[in-house]
Amino acid sequence: APPARQPSHRYPMRSARCALTAYILLLRARPASGDSTAIPATGISIVHGTNGALLKCLMPSTDSAAITAPWPSASSSSDKVIALQCCKEGVSGPAGCVRKTGKKSTEETCVGGLKSVREHTYADAVRRCAEIGGNSSEGVPYQLCDNQCTGKGCQYNSRPVYTSLPCAPPSPSLPSLAPPPSTPSFPP
Repeated sequence: APPARQPSHRYPMRSARCALTAYILLLRARPASGDSTAIPATGISIVHGTNGALLKCLMPSTDSAAITAPWPSASSSSDKVIALQCCKEGVSGPAGCVRKTGKKSTEETCVGGLKSVREHTYADAVRRCAEIGGNSSEGVPYQLCDNQCTGKGCQYNSRPVYTSLPCAPPSPSLPSLAPPPSTPSFPP
């Protein structure tokens, strides 16, 4: 009898398992039910409106109702309402920033209010940016920003602001090293 033909891939099940594992990990990182307004598993950075310093990391398991962040630093005991700012989708950095919909900063034109900064949860902020972008004359969708948008109006430089930036992953701890083995002594 002729020998059985060998499959073209040496380990087809191994590559299928790797692909399945990668897909499962991807699904776990996405918000539940495809909800784009849920805080991602990586968290969301709330930063200082002027210098971009991290003030708070919003996590999905604990911060879905958060509307404030420490001010003026992450170690401060006082909080301020997080200001909403939006960015034009596909435009990275300050060029895409939208803190106001008019030329002047007023209570009505500032996307998150001016003197009375309106309270937004993360989900509210995502929805509000989409709504403002949908109503813009530019026809460009808006989303949360990838930066702090310094100097773009509405006095948000003096507030914590929402971003789309994931929180930095915790630095891995290094295992402690065992002491080097002692040099054996040999008799002369």
